[in-house]
Amino acid sequence: MKKIFFLFFIIINCISFGKETLKVKIPKNNTDMYLYRNMEEGRYKGVYVELFDRVKDKIDKEVSYSLKLENPDIILRVVDKKEYKDLYFPKKKPELITIPEMNYLAVSGSGDPNKEDGTYKNALEMLYSVAYTIKMSKKGEHKILGYFDFVVPPLEGLWWMRDDSKIDYSHKENFSWISMIRLPDFVTPKELDWAVKTASEKKKKDFSKVKFFKYNEGLCVQQMHIGSYDDEPTTIENMHKFVKSENYQIDIKNPRYHHEIYLSDPRRTRVDRVRTVIRLPIK
Repeated sequence: MKKIFFLFFIIINCISFGKETLKVKIPKNNTDMYLYRNMEEGRYKGVYVELFDRVKDKIDKEVSYSLKLENPDIILRVVDKKEYKDLYFPKKKPELITIPEMNYLAVSGSGDPNKEDGTYKNALEMLYSVAYTIKMSKKGEHKILGYFDFVVPPLEGLWWMRDDSKIDYSHKENFSWISMIRLPDFVTPKELDWAVKTASEKKKKDFSKVKFFKYNEGLCVQQMHIGSYDDEPTTIENMHKFVKSENYQIDIKNPRYHHEIYLSDPRRTRVDRVRTVIRLPIK
């Protein structure tokens, strides 16, 4: 019944607007009625994509989708990490995966991530300040071409030791790292520069260390680790055994490193329930 009503609504609006512009208003409380933009493919997906295609076939002129913030023609469902189950919700056992090239905002540094007022914690402030400046740009005068609303993705990190030796959790002061947050595809280096400048002015701090980072990870092994960060070596050992059994080798070297995705806030989550995606490059 919803689909029939929705199709009727689309057709009426197409007629009302001269068959040139498709105006669609979707109730926000009916999540199954939403369309969303797939960040990987740059196309619309969801329950009603087929209906859109059928309507377009019946219209002589090309249908356009307006994404203006004022009175939008399409209300997009928020794109969040659940849309990318393979990337953000791996199994609790090792699995192989090929990661596509993705864009991030990133800050590089070194040192113990647990140190109070250290470079790592300062980097997190920079990242989140810039990420939310991009997200909330919809309410300001600066309009980003192709903008759609999104949930700020989880924090991620690339880790290695300063001397390129095996990760040693007992000497975190020797860590080098790139802390990063994935960017929606509409964010260009120029738009990121705007966000960095805007966030710096608003917070009255220097966020110039935040950079546009393109990362092509390629073939990897990954596993969901549940528990303390200090217990990761057990999970990593299991991943190494799996890789060997599949006739692959761990391939951690510049520019591919030990990769972690933090799905839990350790400040609010019991340590035995903290979820971390661990990903290692292989060959």
